Amino acid sequence: MPEEHHLSSFSTVPLEALRDEYFVTMPPVYTDWDFLQRVCQQVGFSPVVIREVNEPQTVLAMVSMGIGITLIADSYAQMNWPGVIFRPLKQRIPADLYIVYETQQVTPAMVKLLAALTQ
Repeated sequence: MPEEHHLSSFSTVPLEALRDEYFVTMPPVYTDWDFLQRVCQQVGFSPVVIREVNEPQTVLAMVSMGIGITLIADSYAQMNWPGVIFRPLKQRIPADLYIVYETQQVTPAMVKLLAALTQ
C-alpha cells in the first residue's frame, strides 16, 4: 500500500478492511488476478480493480503513486520500494506452488528438492 495509506499503521491488515479499497493488479491471464478475486470473495466482497498492468514492478510503481493497493507475494517485501509499505494480512492465505523441471535431466539435488516439496 502507499506509505501514506490509512491502514499503513496496522501491523497486520484484516482482509475485511480492504473491502472499500481500489486495487492495482495483473490482468486475468495471470494467477495474481485469480488469487485476488478468490481471497476477497472468501471474506464476502469483490475487489474493485482500478488498473491492470503486466508487470509486478509496474503494480508497485502505481501503488507508490497512490493509485491503489495490491496483494502481492511477500517476497516483494524484501525490495526497498520507495513510497510503498508492505503489511502482512491478518489471515494466513494458502497459495499453490508449482515446480517445473526437465524429467530427462534430474540431478541428485533435484531429487532432494522434490522429496522436500512433496512431504
